[in-house]
Amino acid sequence: MPTYLPCPACRGERRSGHYLCRACWAALPRAARRALARRDHLAMNRLRHLHDQLTAGVPVHKIEVSR
Repeated sequence: MPTYLPCPACRGERRSGHYLCRACWAALPRAARRALARRDHLAMNRLRHLHDQLTAGVPVHKIEVSR
């Protein structure tokens, strides 16, 4: 049975191991989704950048994640 946690963007439910809930993930710009889906040595930096923007109140559809 999957574990659910609060989505950092909307406080809805997201699955454990996912950055955001399905609706918020779909609302991210394509470039941000692509960057966040990469698994390399910079993955944690990209995730931190996502969380920093969410904390700053940037709307999900305007989030930019690169590298």
